[in-house]
Amino acid sequence: MSSYPHGSEASDHPHRFPARQQGAPEGRARSTDKGGVIGRGLRLPFSLMGIPLILDWSFLIVLPLMAFMIGGNVAYFADTIGIPGGDRLAEPATRYTLGLVAAVGLFVCVLLHELGHAVTARLYKVEVKSITLWFLGGMAHIAEMPRRRGGEAVVALVGPLVSFALAAVLYVGLRGAVASGAVGPGAMFVLAYLALVNVMLGAFNLLPALPLDGGRILRSLLAMAMPHSKATRIAAVISRVIAAGLAVLGLMTGNLFTVFVAVFIFLGVQGERRHSIVEGTLEGLRVSDLMSRDVRYVHPWMTVSELTSVMLDEHHLGFPVLDEQGKLVGLISLRELTRSPRPSPGALVGEVMVSPAPTISEVAAATEAVRQLGVDTHARLVVVGRDGGVAGIITGADIMRAIQVRTLGEEWYGRRAA
Repeated sequence: MSSYPHGSEASDHPHRFPARQQGAPEGRARSTDKGGVIGRGLRLPFSLMGIPLILDWSFLIVLPLMAFMIGGNVAYFADTIGIPGGDRLAEPATRYTLGLVAAVGLFVCVLLHELGHAVTARLYKVEVKSITLWFLGGMAHIAEMPRRRGGEAVVALVGPLVSFALAAVLYVGLRGAVASGAVGPGAMFVLAYLALVNVMLGAFNLLPALPLDGGRILRSLLAMAMPHSKATRIAAVISRVIAAGLAVLGLMTGNLFTVFVAVFIFLGVQGERRHSIVEGTLEGLRVSDLMSRDVRYVHPWMTVSELTSVMLDEHHLGFPVLDEQGKLVGLISLRELTRSPRPSPGALVGEVMVSPAPTISEVAAATEAVRQLGVDTHARLVVVGRDGGVAGIITGADIMRAIQVRTLGEEWYGRRAA
């Protein structure tokens, strides 16, 4: 936490951006490997290949539930596949311990599945934000799927291939364990269960439904012969049909998990369609076309009490923070003032601001701003000009305004032409 001295000649009121301000940082704050509680779950205190790992709260709930469900079927599963000495696994303490081990092993396999996506995406120079484990499995938070011809299909296909490879390795290990008799029936059960589940995981993810891997492969292949937006529309129709079929199957068989998957696919399709519409609407626009130029800034030596007065007067909830040399040193918004524990009224802006400020170049594509705003919790980005100075600010409201105006224009001119 930095502390800033008061400037003898500086005003405590917000100002308009000067014509040129040098030294605006080009990078954004990078994540660290520090674990802890975050809004959506628990961040682990380590990363894999520099990728943060997050355990969603739903994962922490479903893990013991899965351990109980697997443990309840250990003896039946062992008897069905003919594990030698499987009858010794019927004791409650044994079977539920094996259930927990198998459940943890399953999520480790899911993690490796998602890591396959992440590593492949990096080969396409795409940023991977994090990997989250939740009750339906895992999600690799990739900044944007590669648009290179067939790139999305390659990234999507690697996940199921990893699952099939894991299944093969586990099966070979199981055969070796049975032949040598070196391990007991408990270890054989875990190997057999995880081998089977990885086959099912890989096959399920190849369903041609967005946002599953199969749906992304389908869209990528379609996009090789048509515009990406049209490919998304066709894949979305197919995905909804599959989701409806899974929902009916789940209700008829009483399988709530299948119903959950159907809902997940349906909601995922909606998100993919919205994203495609936004990208199509903003196509050809740059940040400089959307940003607000007539914005204000504050100084790091301003107090929180003074800042709240400025927010009321200016009707803005966030400001870039500039030092006495006109250098961008941070961003302050209502989020920093309302987080727990709340800063005191006498605290300085420089003590509570976000530093470095989230930035974007004015020549960046408007869709890049959408992506950054989607993962940035401050809902605003400071725009850096070609000369390295602060050129303006862009918010979600600026994006929505552009989408609304462009959509209205297309509808109006379309009717006029007709």
